[in-house]
Amino acid sequence: MKKHKIIDHLKHYYQIQNANFKEGDHQTATLLNNYEKIIFNIDISSEKALNKGIKLDQIIHQYLNDVDYRSLLLKKIDIFELVEAADIERFIEDIISFDHNYQMEFYNTRIGSWI
Repeated sequence: MKKHKIIDHLKHYYQIQNANFKEGDHQTATLLNNYEKIIFNIDISSEKALNKGIKLDQIIHQYLNDVDYRSLLLKKIDIFELVEAADIERFIEDIISFDHNYQMEFYNTRIGSWI
């Protein structure tokens, strides 16, 4: 039941789970495995943890749908199979920080160039 309670908060969960990517794309496969591992270990009684899970859901969705975003994320974030709790927390912080920086710098640049 915990699984369903978490999924209710993640609007991109099913799109992410059904995502198609190239065979042999180990980074994306690892990223999606990490996503699943992280979200199903979220303490839904913690608003902070739940918000991080929701943000991760948005980030993975954008990764799968935006080539520029994916390319930069792969350059900036070391994608590896998460095992240790400390690695999981560091990965979450790194990927959220990357997204924040991307939104502040690259997204505004792309929009500005169209104006």
